[in-house]
Amino acid sequence: SGQTFAYFRPRSSLEALALHVFYQHTNIVEAHGQLAAENQQTGDIDAALREYRAMIEIFPYDIKIYRSAAWLALNNNRLDDALPVLLRVIRIRPTAEASRWIGQIYLQRNELPQAARYLEQSRLLDMKNNAHVLSLLKEIYTRTGEQEKIRGLGDMPPVPSAPDMSKGSKGRQPVVPGLFPSEK
Repeated sequence: SGQTFAYFRPRSSLEALALHVFYQHTNIVEAHGQLAAENQQTGDIDAALREYRAMIEIFPYDIKIYRSAAWLALNNNRLDDALPVLLRVIRIRPTAEASRWIGQIYLQRNELPQAARYLEQSRLLDMKNNAHVLSLLKEIYTRTGEQEKIRGLGDMPPVPSAPDMSKGSKGRQPVVPGLFPSEK
């Protein structure tokens, strides 16, 4: 069995990576991660997202993989790709961050009841009054005429100025306005 690939010479980085996995120099998840990074660098976001989906299927409880996949999709204005990843991760472990992203996606789609649901969930999970979330909730409740819910938000802290995202992730300007992940 050791002679199976003795004379094989890889002609691509994918073949080389497959050999590394075969000879157990790297594991399958690391290999998918390398492919995701390569595809992301070359601008093939579809291929990078496929690699993240493969990693999620192998390790469905690794929250970091979901976060990376969601950030890649959000940073490339791929809301339809980000949403299912985020919805799946909050079934495993709800976080304020994921709930906030989901709420903002629904708000951008003008699905106000869904947006409010997830932003309220983010608010409860955050354990502090996130000015951005409160501002979005106030906007939703103003648009839906739910004045009592606006009053229920209490005194909102001033919305801080947006962080300097001129460099964005890896030197790029994020392309989804208002979707600034605060945690990494």
